[in-house]
Amino acid sequence: MRSSRSWGIGDFTDLADLAAMTGQEGAGFLLVNPLHAAEPRPPVEDSPYLPTTRRYFNPLYLRVEEIPEYGYLEPAGRAEVERLAGQQHSANHSTGLLDRNASYGAKLAALELLFGVPRDPARSLAFADFCAREGRDSTTSPCGAPWPRSWPPTPPSGRRKPPRRRPPIPGSNGHCSRAGSSSTAGCSGCATSSSRPPSVRPDGRAWKSASSTTLPWG
Repeated sequence: MRSSRSWGIGDFTDLADLAAMTGQEGAGFLLVNPLHAAEPRPPVEDSPYLPTTRRYFNPLYLRVEEIPEYGYLEPAGRAEVERLAGQQHSANHSTGLLDRNASYGAKLAALELLFGVPRDPARSLAFADFCAREGRDSTTSPCGAPWPRSWPPTPPSGRRKPPRRRPPIPGSNGHCSRAGSSSTAGCSGCATSSSRPPSVRPDGRAWKSASSTTLPWG
């Protein structure tokens, strides 16, 4: 689901608009794909059923123009955000596969511009609370480790980097066979894998605990 103002992929603002419209027609709820965060930088996993972490939402689904600091950008910064958004608008009318990497790369560039805008007192307090709870600043992950500037990052010398994908879940196809499309309705593998609590494996044991900053070889 996309709108003319999307950045090539549907976002939380599109979802809120859809909820408002369908609610007037009597809808009681909306069913959405998982919204957990993928890799911190492109390239990102296409399937929403293979997140990097279940702890955070995916910033790919933010509408940049709805962030309060957007209204306080200098003219040059606003022009750059509009340019980045405009590059993605043509994809809103495409029937091809979603290009998550292009959309996410554009949004990350825009979000870095917004981060440099001074916050009002309320936003500053909210951000300080977030940092105290989750991390130190925007240049570090929630646990304080530096975000890699590219993904996948280069492993330490002498250590082998394992494959990016998680092993398939028994009883399903292991991933969303329709990943990359605008819909995963009817995907039996997704229905199977998403029916379990996120912390429980198919065999009933708990998944190994890991922070959202654990690298592939960690």
